[in-house]
Amino acid sequence: MLTKFLETIDLGDAIFLLHLLTFNYCILSGDDMTLFLEQNYSAISDSMQKRLRDSRIFVESQDIDDEILSKAFEMFSVKPLRHPNIAIYLTNICNLQCSYCYSGYISAEKIKSVLTLDDIDLIFLTIEKYYNVLNLPLNGLGISLIGGEPLLKCTMSVVKYFFSRVKKFEPEFCEIVSNMVDSEKFLDIIKESGVPVVFRVTFNGGQKIHDKLRTNQTGLKTYRRQLTAIEHFLNEVSAVQFNISVLLDKNSNDIASIKQLFLDFSKYDLLDNPRIHIEFGHIQFRSNFDNNGYSKFVIPVERYYNELNKIAEKITSVNQAMLAGSSMHYLPKLARQWFDDEPYIPTMSGCDAARPGRLCFYVDGNIYPCYDVVGQLDFVCGRFRDDQELNDLFYEWHNFSYLSCHKCMECKYVAICNISQNM
Repeated sequence: MLTKFLETIDLGDAIFLLHLLTFNYCILSGDDMTLFLEQNYSAISDSMQKRLRDSRIFVESQDIDDEILSKAFEMFSVKPLRHPNIAIYLTNICNLQCSYCYSGYISAEKIKSVLTLDDIDLIFLTIEKYYNVLNLPLNGLGISLIGGEPLLKCTMSVVKYFFSRVKKFEPEFCEIVSNMVDSEKFLDIIKESGVPVVFRVTFNGGQKIHDKLRTNQTGLKTYRRQLTAIEHFLNEVSAVQFNISVLLDKNSNDIASIKQLFLDFSKYDLLDNPRIHIEFGHIQFRSNFDNNGYSKFVIPVERYYNELNKIAEKITSVNQAMLAGSSMHYLPKLARQWFDDEPYIPTMSGCDAARPGRLCFYVDGNIYPCYDVVGQLDFVCGRFRDDQELNDLFYEWHNFSYLSCHKCMECKYVAICNISQNM
């Protein structure tokens, strides 16, 4: 019988058979393909039958599938308790107007605001309570500062106060998701703090396309400003690193533009710098939000990795590791397993909102379990103003047991979706 974890992909003159749990594969063509499609499995050539059995695509009974699934969960799903993801939204104001930004969850009618110094105190108090629940030490945590744009003139006093407070926890890192337009005004604050900082910065292709899509609200172009700010921080702050995301959508999927971007990365000495990590990214709207009709520019997931490979074939400075920066990250990892003998290890412990957990402190005083739902009141899992309490929804997510979810256990995509769809 066939494994229940089988995915069959039509290649025209052949079929690709993929085991979705072990990630073994077989390619059938000619008579073997015809016999397989006719479900005349016993007539398939002996050599191919052996390959199909060895790949666990042919199994003697469902017990074999159940045994493999059980072993996979035993090996991959139980992990040491890690620090949860903490995100602090300093403001929902931004100096750019990108149509795809998750800040678009907050409509124009929403009140724009900035956290106060008191809010920072309350957030740290809530974090301490949360860590007591988890029985985790506070030192070594990681915190992301997000917006809107977290580095604005109106947030300067809050940023300075945040860094004065966070130092006592000896954080492993502080991530700042920024467009870098006004970031150099914060250089001394970050430098004097001594806290390891990782900037997360997005480019939308080369200068022409990027500046068209990421112009600030006064018409200021941002491409060169971002590159110059990155260069300045690298030279001035030894404890800073950059995670650069190259957003690939139908607007920016232009070989010449992306080639120009990587030439500029080279000119600014970013490609071989160990403090720079570059990956391609893919916008997704998990909660079905669509700001300004942007979804029509999103490359469908079934085409996304193919488009990335076209780029990697044309631009020699784009390597395979750069292709693993989106929700489709498992595809380049699978390719490395098949062609470079680098095992792909599925997480199988759920969405990060459940394991290790995520707390998003938003400007409305609420706590949300995921970046994709901030500002959506149906997903509030606690408050940091008032009583600093986490509610039943938080504990429902935190205590979710994947092994008790019948839907997950019966789904053939369990190792690929990372059990996040149930979230």
